[in-house]
Amino acid sequence: MTNSIIVLSLVIADYVLTQLQLSKFDDLWTWIFGTLVLIMAAVLLLRIRKEVFATIESVEQSEDGTYCITWGYVNPTSSVIRLNPQESSLRVKKGTAILIGRSLPNVFEKGHHSGAFKTIVKSGAEVEWIIGSRHTTYQGTS
Repeated sequence: MTNSIIVLSLVIADYVLTQLQLSKFDDLWTWIFGTLVLIMAAVLLLRIRKEVFATIESVEQSEDGTYCITWGYVNPTSSVIRLNPQESSLRVKKGTAILIGRSLPNVFEKGHHSGAFKTIVKSGAEVEWIIGSRHTTYQGTS
């Protein structure tokens, strides 16, 4: 939503600046208006809260009809984020899910990480990885 507002404001600013230049309006006023629009866009971009979010890297069907889901995450910040263990949780909303291997991470290195953990689910399962306030859901077909 915020990205749409920023893009829309930049399109409007471009249109207005073009119209001002076409009407041979004073260059100083054009420069002032353009600078104000760019400052407002920068403020909006800086206010966007950067949080870690989960990704579903792959879903592979096994011979027995279950699915293996490989989960990853993206930390868009420039530093490592450490959350309390309860702030990184897996919720099974429907069906059955088994966590394979290790526990859920609560320390998130910067960048994109594709093999955080795996789950095995039955057909029709709905599983959600919650990291802080961000929810990523796998919803299988029945």
